[in-house]
Amino acid sequence: MKTAAAVQVFEDQLRWPGAPPICLYENLPAFLDRSEMLQFHDDTNPSTTITLYWRCKVCKHLHYQTADSTMPPRYVREGLE
Repeated sequence: MKTAAAVQVFEDQLRWPGAPPICLYENLPAFLDRSEMLQFHDDTNPSTTITLYWRCKVCKHLHYQTADSTMPPRYVREGLE
């Protein structure tokens, strides 16, 4: 019986020490929970406002978008809502 091959959903390496993993589908940082996501936002760009956050259907982690974002998330662009 064959088993399904594991699908890679995150970049192989963290972009910097302590960085969150990057989802290959959305090309965004991925967070296990809302508090982790909010802490990262507050630490890296507190002057912006989070306008949208969602659980990714591919990596199963949270992503967010700020008021500065110029493009909708990939799942919206591809009609996967």
